[in-house]
Amino acid sequence: MTRSKAHRQRYAYLEAVANGEVNAQDVISAACTPRGTYLGRIKLTRLLATQPGWGDKNATAAVRRIIAVIYGSHPSVQPKDLDISWLVDPRAGGRRLTAWASCVGDINATWSGFPYAPMPEGVR
Repeated sequence: MTRSKAHRQRYAYLEAVANGEVNAQDVISAACTPRGTYLGRIKLTRLLATQPGWGDKNATAAVRRIIAVIYGSHPSVQPKDLDISWLVDPRAGGRRLTAWASCVGDINATWSGFPYAPMPEGVR
């Protein structure tokens, strides 16, 4: 794939995220396929900020939380440096994806009786 075509495809995915047609997890999943490796260059902050209702401030805060989980309190990386390829790098053994899920997922999902009652069907 040419560089300009890859750029257009990344832009098309980000536009689909902005329109609510797909979510960030869909883009990450697509990046893990042989035909979607060009998506790996999308920065995590941009991917999150593009989602409806997120914006730059929330996206940067979420990626900072991921960095803190992975690297501790004195990280040497910045949120703007991380892309999807970093997130799904198999050498990390899934730790980065786990941090992503815990920091970006809906951590406020509770139910009646939480945390003592069992989770009802349909809540995840």
